[in-house]
Amino acid sequence: MENTEKNTSELKGLKGILLARKIPEQLIAVLSYFAYCFAYWPGIRTSLTSIVASYSGMDAVTALLGNELIAFLVSGLLPFVVTELLANICSHAVAMLGADGLSFKYLFRVFYGAGLIISGLIGLTVIWFPFVVLIYSLIVRFVVLTAAMALYLYFVCKNCVPPYLMGRTAFVIGRVYLLANVVLCFAEIITMVI
Repeated sequence: MENTEKNTSELKGLKGILLARKIPEQLIAVLSYFAYCFAYWPGIRTSLTSIVASYSGMDAVTALLGNELIAFLVSGLLPFVVTELLANICSHAVAMLGADGLSFKYLFRVFYGAGLIISGLIGLTVIWFPFVVLIYSLIVRFVVLTAAMALYLYFVCKNCVPPYLMGRTAFVIGRVYLLANVVLCFAEIITMVI
């Protein structure tokens, strides 16, 4: 009985921190970018490795492209920009419906960042099994991030949206999420094919 009450009070505390946006938004944005880098690094790493292997140019370019830190930092750039752009559009659309758009964007970064970290941890297996990069990039990451988005939608619809706006809000956010994933999947497939 005590454990249940303790877990409930901890959950309310975490819920209160998230809803009050007590963690600075800039810190969440930076951590979110590193989560993107962590999740997208295995696919970009293999692409850059194949480019370096086939490149017969200057050694400085080869050394730069073959650097793991550069691969890590570059890997999150496109996904971060695409999803942030779509998150801004989505937060404005939700604000037009009458909800708090800033809270939606803040909570999106938190939940999606957690999904990216879990996805990145699973993606570390690609280092030992490089032949599963495409499966990880297109299937595993999508499933993990969709689960994170489902939790995000549940949390937002339960805590931030009036009952009469739940359906429209879920539709707007779900549509934008699927659009972002389609764009990123095509970009990743093109990167891997090149």
